[in-house]
Amino acid sequence: MVDMMTMLVVFLLSTFSASGEILMSQKGVELPTALNDKELQRAPIITITSDTIAFKGEPVADPRAIMDDTGTEQRIVELADKLALEHGSLEDEHAQGRVSDKVYDDLHGLLVLQADKGVPTKVLNRIMKTASSCCGPPNGGVEQGYINIMFATNRKAKH
Repeated sequence: MVDMMTMLVVFLLSTFSASGEILMSQKGVELPTALNDKELQRAPIITITSDTIAFKGEPVADPRAIMDDTGTEQRIVELADKLALEHGSLEDEHAQGRVSDKVYDDLHGLLVLQADKGVPTKVLNRIMKTASSCCGPPNGGVEQGYINIMFATNRKAKH
């Protein structure tokens, strides 16, 4: 019984991060390693693999199609729509008092990218442009989107 409890504790400790939040690595994602890193904050997650781009676990685009695209459109329309809905939902909850000012300030404009280290720069660039401009006024003006973007990485041991 003691052995079983020890195994359970070790498993749970290895699963949870220091902040108590779980960031599940998606199949096909090998995170890069970074030395200077901050703790991830709770925020919407975009997962990018060689096969798919997913927002909160729901596929929204294909990275191969983005790589093959030669058009001038920099936004990924379906991703922009999902991000705008998420942004609007947070705004509504704050306006109705269901989200405190502190939580709103912490989450407003915050997004986490969980990208495989082999994802091409062109794909990351399009995703970041989409995120930063997803919620702006339709007739131009100041872009109001996700401007605080954090990258999920594995921790590199400090020597």
